[in-house]
Amino acid sequence: MFVLEFNIIGYKSPHAVVINSCGAILRNASQEPLLFQDQVDLILTKLLDTNRHWPEAVLRNEYGPEYFIQAYWNDEDEYDGAPVNAIKKFPKGSQYVVYIMDDFSHWNDKNPYVFPAVAYSKPEIQAWLLWSIKKLAVELERNFEDIRELVEAHINIEESKALMIKKLNGELAWELGPTRIHEPNFALWHEMTKNHEMNAWIRKWLD
Repeated sequence: MFVLEFNIIGYKSPHAVVINSCGAILRNASQEPLLFQDQVDLILTKLLDTNRHWPEAVLRNEYGPEYFIQAYWNDEDEYDGAPVNAIKKFPKGSQYVVYIMDDFSHWNDKNPYVFPAVAYSKPEIQAWLLWSIKKLAVELERNFEDIRELVEAHINIEESKALMIKKLNGELAWELGPTRIHEPNFALWHEMTKNHEMNAWIRKWLD
């Protein structure tokens, strides 16, 4: 399972759900019988093709957290109420919502994440996927160049890297942010994304 390295990327981090979700989904792919390259190709295809009926990348666990990256609004379990962590409805393909659910904590206020559901634009989620793949390649002692062509088929590597650097340097703001119906800390999230220590740690994995 994906393990966070430093406290700067803990439950309070504004990007914790996307870092944990991308990491967990991709790391799980590295443990499947299919070749890692094939698994990554499958994940990127299912997630980034917004013409699909359900564009998503999901890691479900019988016990423990479940990880979701979805480009469509999902009224899970046909919940009839308005749970604290419910996600605002949005048109398919207009954004990517990333959230982590543990023992149905997505539906109440027991989720340990300060920001349990965060939305990113498609270019932003592509940048996060590139970042996560490069980081995982280092952790697994794999050569990223071996899968560069595969990744490039889904993500413009240079554009995504440049976009991420501009976001981390504060040249560009993150387009969306926390997306709960009852989100109390929207402005705080955007302020926390400017944390220099966190951004320096994220930046180093792009080299």
